[in-house]
Amino acid sequence: MVNRTVKTVVTIGPASESYSTIKKMVMEGVRIFRLNLSHSDLRWHKEIIDKIKSVEKVTKEKIVIILDLPGPKLRIGKLDGDKLEIKQGKIYTLGLNGDIPISREILNTLSIKENIKLSDGKLELKPIKRDKDCISAKAMNSYTLLSEQSINQNGLRYPSKYPTKNDVNAIKFGLKNNLNTFALSFISSADDVKKMRKIAGEDSVLISKIERKEGVDNFKEIVDASDIVMIARGDLGLNMDISNVPKLQEKFINEAHQLRKPVIVATQVLESMVSSSIPTRAEADDVFTAVEEGTDALMLSEETAIGAYPLKAVKTLTHLIDTFKTEVMRKAVYIIRSEDDALADVAVKLAESTNIRNMMIVTADGASAFRLSRYFDSDIRLFALTPRVDTFKKLMFGRSIEPFLYRDLNSGIEDVKKYLRNKFKTRKSILVSGVFGKAGSTTKIEIVDL
Repeated sequence: MVNRTVKTVVTIGPASESYSTIKKMVMEGVRIFRLNLSHSDLRWHKEIIDKIKSVEKVTKEKIVIILDLPGPKLRIGKLDGDKLEIKQGKIYTLGLNGDIPISREILNTLSIKENIKLSDGKLELKPIKRDKDCISAKAMNSYTLLSEQSINQNGLRYPSKYPTKNDVNAIKFGLKNNLNTFALSFISSADDVKKMRKIAGEDSVLISKIERKEGVDNFKEIVDASDIVMIARGDLGLNMDISNVPKLQEKFINEAHQLRKPVIVATQVLESMVSSSIPTRAEADDVFTAVEEGTDALMLSEETAIGAYPLKAVKTLTHLIDTFKTEVMRKAVYIIRSEDDALADVAVKLAESTNIRNMMIVTADGASAFRLSRYFDSDIRLFALTPRVDTFKKLMFGRSIEPFLYRDLNSGIEDVKKYLRNKFKTRKSILVSGVFGKAGSTTKIEIVDL
C-alpha cells in the first residue's frame, strides 16, 4: 500500500470506466472508489463493481467501493424537447405548468427573497413575484437548461421524506453485491442516519454528506451517528452564502476529529482538470489548505468521472498531497477530555521523545487509531490492526493510517512487525492496544522490538 497521509477518493464515470484506467489508478495508490448512483443505471454500476473487484484480485490490494446514494435532491421536471434555451434578462415562470416545470412541493418551498439556482448553480434566476401556481423570475445569465436538472436556493428546506425509495433500492443493490459502504446525501439529522443504518445493517459504513442547512445545524449529532463525514462543498455552497463554506470546512474537520471520525473534503478539488491537463494555482492552494486543516481524504468527482484527463487528475492530486505533507508536519493540539485522550497524548510524547516513527495500533472500532491520526501529518506512520471488516473499511479513510485485517491477534502483530522490518528497515515500534477494553478505549502502550 502507498503510505500517504491524506487519502484520495476517485469517482468512476464514463471517462474512467475501463479496466485498464481503474488498474492504473490503483497502481497510483488509489484505494477508495466512488460510484454516484444519481447517474447511469444499475446495470452499468454492476459492471464497474465487477471491474474494480477484478482489479482488486489481480493487484492483491484491498479496495473500498462507496455507493453514493441519490438522496432527496430537488429537480425540475421534463422540459419540451428536454431542453430550454434561457436568455439573460428574460422572465420565466416556475410552476406545475410553468416554462420551467416544478412540483407543488418544491413551489411551496421556494422563497421569492433569494435567487433560485438551477443546474448546480450554473443558472441563476431572480424571483419577481409569486402567484398561486407559479413564481415569475428573471434570468441573470443565459444557459441551456436540461430536463430534471437540480434546483436550489440559499436556506432551502428539503420537503422530501428520508430515505427516498431510490435510496432504499440503492442500498438493496449494494448489499446484493456485497457492498455496504454508503454515502448518504442531504442528511439533515441523526435520525436520518439511524434510519439508513437499520436498512443497511449494523456493520455498514455510513458516510454522511453535509450539504444542506439542517446538516450544518445538526453537525455534531450527525457525525456522532455516522462512521465518516463528507463536506460536500458543491451543494453546501448552493444552500447557503458561499462565503461561509471555507470557515465551515475548517470547523467541521476539527469537530469531526474531536469525535474521532474521519473527514472527506469533496467537490471542485481540481475542477479545471475536467478540461485542462493542469490545475489552477487556486486549486493547488485549496488542496494545501485542506491538507493543512487536517482532512483525512480528498475526493475527485467530475475530474475523473467525465473529465478529459482522469488519470492525470489522480496523479496531480497525489503529487500535491505528497508534496504538501512535508510542508505541514506539525502536531495538532487537542483538548484532553478523557482518560483515553490522555493516553493518546502519552503515546504521542513517547514517539517524540524516543524518535520511534512507527505505531502499531490494535483496535476494535477504530477509535484509538483515529484519536492518534488527528495528531500527525506525515511525521509518524500509523499501522492499525483490527479483526472487524467494517472497522478496516473505516480505517482506509483515516489520515496517515495503513490498516490491516487479522483473524488471530498474535499472528497479525507478527505480520505487521515483519512488514515494518522489511519496508522501513526499523527495529522498534510503539504498540498501542485498545481492543481488550471497552469500545473506543486505549488500555496499553509499550515499546516493542521488531
